[in-house]
Amino acid sequence: MDMEKIAAKWVQVYKEADIPMPYYCWTGHIGTELPLYLYVWVAKNQEDFQNGMNEINEKLWEKTSELRSQTFELVKRTEVKRAWYHPDLSYFPEVYQ
Repeated sequence: MDMEKIAAKWVQVYKEADIPMPYYCWTGHIGTELPLYLYVWVAKNQEDFQNGMNEINEKLWEKTSELRSQTFELVKRTEVKRAWYHPDLSYFPEVYQ
């Protein structure tokens, strides 16, 4: 519940700063470390992704130090992965299109 409250605060901070780069948050259960929170930022390409992250850092870095501290008090492990969407390897039934 604490993580959900913090995640809601992050959403509010992004909205107030008018950050145009969207992200998705999924929760899941893998192994014994529960719950798992997966955040995925969305961009058209690598350049847009980097520009969006730069904008986020410029607008929010100073303002979110306390919120980052609260977040990382609860987080046991973080990993950063970069990936690209492969429509030729993806399955999207018509109901999702």
